[in-house]
Amino acid sequence: RHFSNIELYVCKCSSPIVGAGAYCESGVGGATATGDGDQMMRFLPSFAAVNYMRAGISVEKACKLAMEPIAKNYPNASGGLVCVDASGRHSASLIGMPSFPYSVQTAHMSDPEVITVKL
Repeated sequence: RHFSNIELYVCKCSSPIVGAGAYCESGVGGATATGDGDQMMRFLPSFAAVNYMRAGISVEKACKLAMEPIAKNYPNASGGLVCVDASGRHSASLIGMPSFPYSVQTAHMSDPEVITVKL
């Protein structure tokens, strides 16, 4: 499945670093991250999440696993990661924030749905 109709919005500071701001792979999924840019560039959570999905891990678990090294090594860091798999299932994970909103809109929806993930 191709991702020509999926848009991932990322922070401008880390987006030039492949896998830090956003990463997609046809047939697997995509992810986008925001937060403390230096940690995002160091750990590449978007790239990691897509690699987990490629290995057969669910989108929910992949999102959490990709953020764990940041939380472990930088307990005061904050950020969020939104992931979607090739079937359109989506999830998000956050660290260092009480909540993190993201929006989803499919071709069958007239308006986007805002989903808030809580720590």
